[in-house]
Amino acid sequence: MGFLAGGDEAAAFDNGDYVLLHQSTLRKVDVMANIAHRLVDGTLKTEANRRDIYGGYIQYLLNEAKDHWIVVVLGMAASVAGILSYLQFLMPDSS
Repeated sequence: MGFLAGGDEAAAFDNGDYVLLHQSTLRKVDVMANIAHRLVDGTLKTEANRRDIYGGYIQYLLNEAKDHWIVVVLGMAASVAGILSYLQFLMPDSS
């Protein structure tokens, strides 16, 4: 694959084979960057199914719903209503 295992890297260092050690490090960085790039652009393929990734069906729906604009607006409205209700509880009408 182009990279050395840990023990082989240590041996390369001890033998002064720094070019081989450098190539191994560059290859490992390249592999990690490739994985990160595929993860970011959504092309990383795994053997995991949706249950492995998101948990159960309800958890999957909640995960998908939290990014929907209607859910965000309803959540903000509920938060404002809760704050107003709490303030009304703290300052009851004096009449």
